[in-house]
Amino acid sequence: MKGLTAPEEHTHFLHGLLTNDIKSLKPYTFNYNLWLKQNGNPIADFLFIKSRITIYSILKKMGNL
Repeated sequence: MKGLTAPEEHTHFLHGLLTNDIKSLKPYTFNYNLWLKQNGNPIADFLFIKSRITIYSILKKMGNL
């Protein structure tokens, strides 16, 4: 990950932990994701939102897995 800007580095890191593609999200779009443990078991589910300035917000979805 050397040579990546901060937003690119954050995206790269999060992309490996989530079930859906976040690298190709356009500004002001979102997708539903699961956050997984290394063994594939889910930790949480949430909506992942990309803002205009490439900063990501995570809103935890209410409910049990």
